[in-house]
Amino acid sequence: MTCALLVTLLLETPWLLGGAACVSFAVLVMHHRGDWTPRGGFGVANAITLLRLGLEAIMISLLGRAPGPLLGALVALTLGLDAVDGWLARRQRISSEFGAHFDMEVDAFLVLATSVLLWLSGRCGAWVLVAGALRYGYVLCCAWWPPRGGSMPRTLLGRSAFAAVVVGHALAFTSSGPLATLCAALGTALVTLSFARSFAYGYRAPARSMLDS
Repeated sequence: MTCALLVTLLLETPWLLGGAACVSFAVLVMHHRGDWTPRGGFGVANAITLLRLGLEAIMISLLGRAPGPLLGALVALTLGLDAVDGWLARRQRISSEFGAHFDMEVDAFLVLATSVLLWLSGRCGAWVLVAGALRYGYVLCCAWWPPRGGSMPRTLLGRSAFAAVVVGHALAFTSSGPLATLCAALGTALVTLSFARSFAYGYRAPARSMLDS
């Protein structure tokens, strides 16, 4: 996904990012086959998450030149479905590690897709790409340099930052005024703060190790 992002930005071909996402998520889903839910089936909650992924892929691949209000409405719909899949998973008692991971990655792709479209359309400056790229940079950093403290559990700040950046991006699509840009910038700042906390949580030296040294 990181390589696809770099090529997309270089060639200004958002459909390439959408195609790479579809392939990447297909591998993820098939790799965890049998672990999708505690009962083994895919589950309605994961199906809604998959629907969200499809909407995001269509948006980045086919609707880059669509009117801003249409894109803003699609982003808002995707955000609304994000609340539904988690509620269904808890209500039907089919929450799983895969479902949580799948949901998180689809969330990350939504922010990435909207960031790229806002930049390519000229609605926001290059700074908007920071919000979309942070998740993938964090994952690469953890793969190359495993954090001693492990991964930070999802927090209220993280959930709030995600909602804020998505709402900010939706407003930036529907309006070109300074208020919409400010909302997108505020969301980017909150996401950056959230990931800064995750880095600090994972890479700070454990107290025992510091005392031993």
